[in-house]
Amino acid sequence: MKTGNAIFMGLMVFIISCAPEEVNIRKEKPVISVIPAKGYVVPDELVEPPLKIVAGKPYTTRVNTKNEIKGDINIEPVGPPQILRMKPPVVKTPGKDGIKLPEIIKVNEICVLSRAPEIVQAKTAHSKEINPMNFSSLSKIQGLRHDQIRNMAQDKAGNIWLGTDDGLTKYDGKYFSHYTTEQGLNNNLILSVCIDINENLWIGSFGGGAIRYDGLNLCKFTDSSGLVNNVVNCIFEDSKGKIWLGTAGGLSVYSGRTFTNYTVDQGLCHNYIRSIAEDNSGRIWISTNDAGISVFDGRSFSNYSESEGLPVNHIHSLYKDKDGNIWLGGNRQMLMAFNGSDFISFGQNYSSSPGYDMVRTMIQDSSGNLWIGTEQGGISVFNGKYLINYTEKDGLASNMIRSSLLDRNGNLWFGTRGGGLIKYEGTLFTHLTINEGLSNSMVMSIMENEPGDIWLGTFGGYVTRVFIREENGIEQKRFVYYDEKDGFRNNRIYSILKTRNKDIWFGTDGGGVSVFDGKYMKTFTRKHGLCSDTIRKIIEDKDGNIWFASYSAGLSKYDGTYFYNYSWKQGISSNNILSLFEDSEGRIWIASATAGICMIEKEKVTHYSTKQGFINDIVYCIIQVRDGSMWFGTGGSGVVRYDGTNFISYSGRDFETDRDVLSIYQDSKDNIWLGTRFGPVIIDAVSPDSGAIGSSAPRFKHYGYEDGFTGIGCNFGAITETKDGTVWIGANDRLTAYNSKGERKDFSPLTIQLTGIKLFNEDMQWTGLTGRKDTPVLLHNGVEVGNIRFTGISKWSLLPENLSLRYNNNYLTFDYIAVSVTGSSKIRYQYMLEGFDDNWNLPTERTEVSFGKLDHRDYVFKVKTMDIDGRFSNVISFPFTIRPPWFQTLFFYIISGLLILVSIFGFIKYRFRKLESDKRILQEKVEKQTVEIIRKNTVLTEQKNEILEKNTAIEKTNQELVRINSEKDKFFSILAHDLRGPFSSIMMLTEEMAAEMPNLNREEINEIIKVLQSSSASLFRLLENLLNWARMKQGHIPFNPEKIKLSALVGESLSLLVEQAKAKKIEVTCIIPDEITVFGDKNMLQSVLRNLVSNSVKFTRPGGKIDIFASINRNDQIEIAVQDNGIGMNRELLQKLFHLDEKTNRPGTEGEISTGLGLLLCKDFVEKHNGRLWVESEKDKGSVFYISIPAADV
Repeated sequence: MKTGNAIFMGLMVFIISCAPEEVNIRKEKPVISVIPAKGYVVPDELVEPPLKIVAGKPYTTRVNTKNEIKGDINIEPVGPPQILRMKPPVVKTPGKDGIKLPEIIKVNEICVLSRAPEIVQAKTAHSKEINPMNFSSLSKIQGLRHDQIRNMAQDKAGNIWLGTDDGLTKYDGKYFSHYTTEQGLNNNLILSVCIDINENLWIGSFGGGAIRYDGLNLCKFTDSSGLVNNVVNCIFEDSKGKIWLGTAGGLSVYSGRTFTNYTVDQGLCHNYIRSIAEDNSGRIWISTNDAGISVFDGRSFSNYSESEGLPVNHIHSLYKDKDGNIWLGGNRQMLMAFNGSDFISFGQNYSSSPGYDMVRTMIQDSSGNLWIGTEQGGISVFNGKYLINYTEKDGLASNMIRSSLLDRNGNLWFGTRGGGLIKYEGTLFTHLTINEGLSNSMVMSIMENEPGDIWLGTFGGYVTRVFIREENGIEQKRFVYYDEKDGFRNNRIYSILKTRNKDIWFGTDGGGVSVFDGKYMKTFTRKHGLCSDTIRKIIEDKDGNIWFASYSAGLSKYDGTYFYNYSWKQGISSNNILSLFEDSEGRIWIASATAGICMIEKEKVTHYSTKQGFINDIVYCIIQVRDGSMWFGTGGSGVVRYDGTNFISYSGRDFETDRDVLSIYQDSKDNIWLGTRFGPVIIDAVSPDSGAIGSSAPRFKHYGYEDGFTGIGCNFGAITETKDGTVWIGANDRLTAYNSKGERKDFSPLTIQLTGIKLFNEDMQWTGLTGRKDTPVLLHNGVEVGNIRFTGISKWSLLPENLSLRYNNNYLTFDYIAVSVTGSSKIRYQYMLEGFDDNWNLPTERTEVSFGKLDHRDYVFKVKTMDIDGRFSNVISFPFTIRPPWFQTLFFYIISGLLILVSIFGFIKYRFRKLESDKRILQEKVEKQTVEIIRKNTVLTEQKNEILEKNTAIEKTNQELVRINSEKDKFFSILAHDLRGPFSSIMMLTEEMAAEMPNLNREEINEIIKVLQSSSASLFRLLENLLNWARMKQGHIPFNPEKIKLSALVGESLSLLVEQAKAKKIEVTCIIPDEITVFGDKNMLQSVLRNLVSNSVKFTRPGGKIDIFASINRNDQIEIAVQDNGIGMNRELLQKLFHLDEKTNRPGTEGEISTGLGLLLCKDFVEKHNGRLWVESEKDKGSVFYISIPAADV
């Protein structure tokens, strides 16, 4: 608040601006640590030769031929397609042969403004324990209002709209927005939803008719407005933009102005409509409850039923696939399609099939497979030859499927009864557990023997061998099991290796190592020379030697005859070994659990641990990638890359997921896979080379629960790619297969939308304020808001347009979301508030931000999103205004200035006339007395002295008149000189505004207003001093002394000058003892202090300092000092101070106006208190003004 305005209003307001609520933002850049590789080479004299032991005769068991066990039991073949022998349809033409013409009714729309929906944050989707295909679901526990979803549609922004038994729900990936009768729906039981070409949402309900929602208004259609029936089972838009509404009482066609209604009277085969579709010829297909189908070509209905050759009359669903075939969903799982010329059936009734039931919905995926949702039998997938059936046993949330949707990213969604919403994201991750055929769900080692022949070492289930073959056009899995009968001495298998001679070695937990040559299983233990019976890793070196790593006894090398055992005595850094690797130069790298890594090269052993500066002493795994660099997975420090010179440590942006790297693997595409405790992380092959110091970090991509990796964490050393490109990962409780073909990349940018604007942390029903914007609203937290202005409501967001809030309704919270129904947790947001922020804030995962106690001005809130690949979305903007209080408006400034000018001119004119009158009266008296003296001169000689005294009085009066005239001239000089500048600025700017107002933008208007305000403030301060000085001379200023606490008085006076000092960056220090009390007039003393401090600010350079002190002197007088380090005064100027007839005014350090009247006023006010005002100053060193006034107890 400006000082002049505060004085005029008599208010003292100190406004403190608050920053927005603190937001915790995590930096996204990976952490990189670079350490020179300086290893410790163990001296030869400290290294003993390895302990050489002749390998004893192993335990040998003949392995019998194994039977393969079929794993997949939910696949059924479908017979070849057959053309149905159909009779000609029954053709009925409205208006012919007694068939009535359709009734055409002009639509009577009833539209109401929608209320804002109830918004609930969606919890993480649920995934069943037994779930090989990675189905997940959202139900009431996750935030839905009801678990039955009858229909779905996806809008242009990516939101999915769900028709449920308890209202309409929008899902944006993070929030559910619920619409019910509270928001304006006719009925909460929603049977159908459809989005037309104009992005209007059509909603069909049970008993409430239909609604068209344009994002703002709900336009209602019922039987009273022309709809044929209020039970709307399905809604369909044809290629011409007409809306077809299938009801329980016939068919209504909406053209935009009218309803055209068809029933059995117009040729329809049945009035109860179930589904509607359009073929490539533009014909409309209509399925009914019990009378087959009707095909309408625009003129006639062609009706097909069992009488004409259909297998069933009850056709619940229709669907047109990518090839234009119309699929008919019957009630006996009899697959039927019309290919444009013939009806074709596939297979026969399978009464024993898990998918046996009525077909409620059909959808085709991006690969061309047809997904069939049934009444009570789950989902069946038809690929042209087979039906693959999925039920609750396979991970579905419910077997009762009611609707389906293929979203724009290729994901499939199924609405169920009792299970809510099912999501299927494809085959990116699939799973195998004991339920699908594994001997144990926890897989510790993986090895592909031949293409389609995978050996799995499990934790507790020995070895499972999986054969993956294509049989009759479909992939099948068969399982073979190896256990103690085949020679294993322990059921936990940590490592599997196939050697160059095709032997397969197995490292166990306590059972030694076993080797299988195709017929016999041979097992070596400590008894046979092995260093330990617990072997964590097996490798083969370039010479054909087999190396075994144990956790507690070092390592063994086996050459076919001898075991060579190594421990710390042989120079290795630890006996607790977790992994081994031979690099391209034949060096053996050893990863330990306690001492980092060590390397054996030609009998030389080199240690790299934290003692030598290595990153971590826990190292789980080692590989060498194709560029020759070595990679190490550590326990707590991420992954480490060795380029031959330096160790470079990387951790991705999600430090909790990639710190513990239990396994590393490079796939055929050069991607590096990291198996961590929280899922796999991929270092992208296209990431920049990170080997050199200072180069950029690789790009990390983490897969977690939300992406379909439901095994939570990865097991130690259990990642392998098979020849078909599948990456197999041993997870905590399942074997997971990653199929890169299932990776869906959405190259379209994310769509971001503003979802809410709160005031004082309270949700606002903005639509409810339409028409009553000035009505005060009491929020739940007790805050009252009101006088809210906006020009309209935005569609879909239901937020105000051009929002304008009063100055004290200035705490706002913005809610926003990037619409992504998959992977929403990986999206980051950046925002800024123009008018408050200078730059964009750092990326954050939060979807709301608050700003509090905003100053009055115009603002624009902006927000954008960044996906996992660093792509930004569009920027959305929301402009709004915080209005100033009424006493800080331009209108108030202009009116106040005019009133002050009129008052000052009136006072000056009155004062001038009064002086002239007094002079005239006095002159008349002098003349009369002079005449009287002359007349009585002869007789009044004795009164000569008295006459002389009167003449002296007259002379003094004349001198006073001369002085008064001089002061008057000084007044006019001040007015002519100092008022001319501000008035010229005001006149020039107002003339410019009058002439250029239509062409001025908001920024130019704001700049003019700032200049007007500055000129008005300068003028006000000048006029206030003139007025006070004049009133003082007349004795019209009341003098009301009282006891005043000096520190409070100084504080109140300074509060109005804080902004003036801040503008020049001047430090003001006030040291006033609390116990000092003065006896004086509060208003006069405040005026003195303001003038003195204002002068110090005016004549102190930017960055200067002003000190205010007070003390009690020996005469019990209060001494107040105002000291600055400004430009000071020379002796000549000091002598002219406190004299009106002397020119002492000069400009401030930044050209501020100065008249000299302020000091005269201060001197008069101080002397009124029986005090004294004096100054000490030296040019260019500053000034000190002293005030001496009585204390309160005097």
